[in-house]
Amino acid sequence: MPADWKSIENIERLCAAIIASNGGKVDNQAVARYFNETFDAIENRTRLYKKAAQKLVEEAEAAGRMDQNMKKSAAGGSKKSTATPKKGTAATPDSAAVKSGRVTKRAPKTPSKLKRAETDDEDEDEEMTGTAPAVKDEEV
Repeated sequence: MPADWKSIENIERLCAAIIASNGGKVDNQAVARYFNETFDAIENRTRLYKKAAQKLVEEAEAAGRMDQNMKKSAAGGSKKSTATPKKGTAATPDSAAVKSGRVTKRAPKTPSKLKRAETDDEDEDEEMTGTAPAVKDEEV
């Protein structure tokens, strides 16, 4: 039976199927740019489609319509791994950077690229502050 493309339900199901084919991922920022809408508005709307996409994946798995490549893309591609702190960082308790609850900062490895300009403004500064010897006015 051909799809009725004038039906809103079929269009929403198509959007969900497209999301399911991409592993359930949507670049909401890019969609917002193309659609000329805010990121939040697109994200809120795609939540519904992502849930519908998950249902479509489950239906396809139950019906046996998924092959190995479809299962990989539906699973999201690669597995997420948790970040582990490196040894010697402030996040680890045995670190040398943390002592008695205080964090010490390390000095930068390279000096700053900004250089101070040397000027002869010291004489002018002394005259302005009044530290230079005062000169008396002579009467003519």
